[in-house]
Amino acid sequence: MSSARQIGAPGIGERDRDGYLTAIDGMTYGDDPSQGFARGRTFLHPRLGFSFVAPEGFAFDNGAEALLGVSPDGRALRMDAAKLAIGQSLDGYVQENWIDGTEPGPVERLDLNGMEAVTVLAKGREWTFRFAAIRLGPDVYRLIFAARDLTPAIDGGFRESLMTFRRLAQAEIDAARPLRLDVAAGARRRHGGDNRGPHGGVGPRGGALRGAERPRARRDAEGRERVKVIDE
Repeated sequence: MSSARQIGAPGIGERDRDGYLTAIDGMTYGDDPSQGFARGRTFLHPRLGFSFVAPEGFAFDNGAEALLGVSPDGRALRMDAAKLAIGQSLDGYVQENWIDGTEPGPVERLDLNGMEAVTVLAKGREWTFRFAAIRLGPDVYRLIFAARDLTPAIDGGFRESLMTFRRLAQAEIDAARPLRLDVAAGARRRHGGDNRGPHGGVGPRGGALRGAERPRARRDAEGRERVKVIDE
């Protein structure tokens, strides 16, 4: 420990905060843009050209294999993509891809904002699922909503979410941007741009103020501290 303190004791070495802030300025923040990204309850995938809105209360977890969503009350969703076999219908696809251990109900056909889609309820021992398959070009997108106690209100929320699935217009695709880290200048500090208080770094009883002992933050030419912000 004593050896470590000799090498890296407080005040020894160069932090190079300016260099760090410059290096991360403009860096992509959050989801990998190639896998789409979330804005609140809205998920959009500019590369694949679609968007949808999750039910109220959901938060997304976007992975390489699937988009997952959870809510505080235990509801869940999963979305992924698959390929239809040559000549395979959506009805046939759904019938061949039931969730194991569930009893499916009748298949319902939908016109989903100009896209062919089907949906079905499937009941398991502990969970009830609303399964949907949506054809978009050569791909089929699978949305699975799940709840332990599927009330009419919860299922209504699932159906409303399903109906928000739509193609993105070209203007929306062009305008979509992932979040980025930007380095910006904050408010200008008073008292000559340092951390001293109104007593010039000396407390009312003559003691040095703690803030005056801390390393000064890097500032721009006008004395404003550089800070990290998240922006589109």
